[in-house]
This record gives sequence, C-alpha cells and structure tokens, in this order.
Amino acid sequence: MADAARYRERASDLTEEIGELEDVLTFAVFDGWMELLSAQDTIAALAAVARGLEQMPLEGLPFADRPYLWLVEFYAQAGQVETARRYFEQYEDGATEDQKRAAEYNLKRARAHLVLVEGDPVRAAGLYAEADGG
Repeated sequence: MADAARYRERASDLTEEIGELEDVLTFAVFDGWMELLSAQDTIAALAAVARGLEQMPLEGLPFADRPYLWLVEFYAQAGQVETARRYFEQYEDGATEDQKRAAEYNLKRARAHLVLVEGDPVRAAGLYAEADGG
C-alpha cells in the first residue's frame, strides 16, 4: 500500500509539472477511493480529495471534464451525504440533456449511491439494477 501511495503521488506530481491539471483531481479522487476502500481511512480519504479540489477547483475545468459523479459516489461512500447531494445537484443543474444521456450509467449509479446512504436500500437496489440494465 505504501508503494502504491508513493507511485500515485509521483504520478500526480508529474501530471502537475507537465500542465495536465485536470488529471490532478482525477488522481486525488483515485487516492481518496484507495484510502477509503483499501485502508478504510475515511479521514485520509477526505483529505486526499480535498487536496485535489484545492489544487484543481472544479470551476477551473470545463463542465464536461468535472468529475461530479465520481465525487457524488465518493462522498456518499464516505458518509458525507450533504456534500454528495450538493455535487449531484450541481451536475444536474449544469449538465445538458446530451451530457446526461452520455453519462446515463454513471448518473444512475450516483443517484443509487445517494438513495442508499439516505437510508432506502430497497429503492437503491432497484436503481443499481436499472443502471446495470436489469
């Protein structure tokens, strides 16, 4: 796990050096997931994503490149329901109908994550099944 963290940190540094700042946020969200799921360290996970958002605020990216739905799933899984809901609403308010259609699978999964952490596992199961085409 420590080796993986060093490699991710180095990749993030190189990404920043070559000017691909949008990828810094992608690496940060990935780091957050790794901390949350592998290390089971919610505090470190939230800190990793917060650092990424500090380095590359969403507003600095074109709307289509903003990882709203990843952030919804991440924050829902981390127990930060209000933050997850806020990103979900920002996506729904800003996305065009074409963008929503293109992201249909991820949009349905993000909605299912929210419904699950809001306490309705039966409805969430139906939404997950719908996202997976079933």
